[in-house]
Amino acid sequence: MSDMFELASALTDQAGLGKLQSITPVIGQGQVNQVFIVETDQSKVVLRLNDITEYDRFIKEQWCADITASEGVPGASVLKVGRHDNHAYTFVEYIEGSNGKSIQPTTQLWGKLGAQLRLIHNVETDGFGEQLSDITNGRQQQWNDYLAYNISSLTDTDKLVEIGVLDTGSSKSLKTVFEKLASTEFVFGLNHGDYSLANVIVDKGSQPHIIDWGSAQAHVVPHHDLGVILDEGLHERSEEFAALLSGYGMNRDQFNVIRSDIRALQLLEAVDKLRWALDKSPDRIDHHKNKLAELLRVREVSDM
Repeated sequence: MSDMFELASALTDQAGLGKLQSITPVIGQGQVNQVFIVETDQSKVVLRLNDITEYDRFIKEQWCADITASEGVPGASVLKVGRHDNHAYTFVEYIEGSNGKSIQPTTQLWGKLGAQLRLIHNVETDGFGEQLSDITNGRQQQWNDYLAYNISSLTDTDKLVEIGVLDTGSSKSLKTVFEKLASTEFVFGLNHGDYSLANVIVDKGSQPHIIDWGSAQAHVVPHHDLGVILDEGLHERSEEFAALLSGYGMNRDQFNVIRSDIRALQLLEAVDKLRWALDKSPDRIDHHKNKLAELLRVREVSDM
């Protein structure tokens, strides 16, 4: 811990945040980054730390926090993003409150989060993808290329057939589903990408603040974020999801209109991530294979 204190001291000095007084690790809140509560002689802030390759992601998070704040979305201001030796770091405003996962009941909270999600989706994007350049300087062609790749890859000699997650019939069925997506005109906007109670801090006035924009991307709105929310375990027939829709300004009939497209987009992403794992990350193959298999099973059940 002494080494971490020395590192944090160097970072607070570099960021102009004052002389370090204490550093406390936050356990169970950072799946990607190391997270600490840092107190200096000037302020109390959150330090998020990773290796140098995450610098661009931290810059994206800063942009997202700033642009959504301008839309009226409460969040945690990013105070400083920097690099130090082989580390990327970001200092974020400390918000006194409780993590959304600890709040019970959550129905009213999800209603507030629905209203904030609508504001997030109001942020227009120029392209498609997870990089900041995709969000601010991308092209619609990126979406077309993404679809075309996943459609053309569905063949009888496909690796997904070879490993048993698809067969000839399900491959043809998926191709039909993806081709329908290609002929559908969607609206693209900013998506949080991990819109969950874990990424919410509720202050003492019961106001939720959205945090952690690491998974943010330019994608179809509202479909992508709604798909992530459902994928994370919020059942579409639950009171919480109904509250989310109401806060968003969407009724059940409007949701039902886009429901099949949400499922199709979930399948598209699952297929694409499994292909990525097969090519780039063998240790993630089983995870993404199981995810796709589960989505296919749910689709089969719903189509009965």
